[in-house]
Amino acid sequence: MKKLVFTFVLLCLCMTVFVGCRKGLQETRGKVTYVELEGDTVVSTLLAVDKDTLYFKLADARFVNGMMVPGDSVIINYIEGREDTLRALVVTILPKAPHFLDLDADTQGDTLVTSPVKPEDQHDPLLPEPPAAE
Repeated sequence: MKKLVFTFVLLCLCMTVFVGCRKGLQETRGKVTYVELEGDTVVSTLLAVDKDTLYFKLADARFVNGMMVPGDSVIINYIEGREDTLRALVVTILPKAPHFLDLDADTQGDTLVTSPVKPEDQHDPLLPEPPAAE
């Protein structure tokens, strides 16, 4: 009976050591510096975090708020991968701040520069001829 209890305790201890050493789901924020594409598939990305660069494999990733491009700010939930890579599971793209224009404000000399209209550009050849004035 003592051997059975000792074996059970030893087995529980070994399972705790092996399972407990793995890091769980982690999260980081950063700016995308490079996106590797293969055809229409996003394969991996480099993320600048503080003064470090992290390399993420995106094979299992789910994207929230669209697709990322270099220069986007993102939140990546990841787990440890093989070698020096991390395995991204959820990639959340953070929206950029909107830029509003105040159309009522005085532009103080800002003018829209356009080129003069040429006579041949005044009528679109695909449209029917306008009726002749009498």
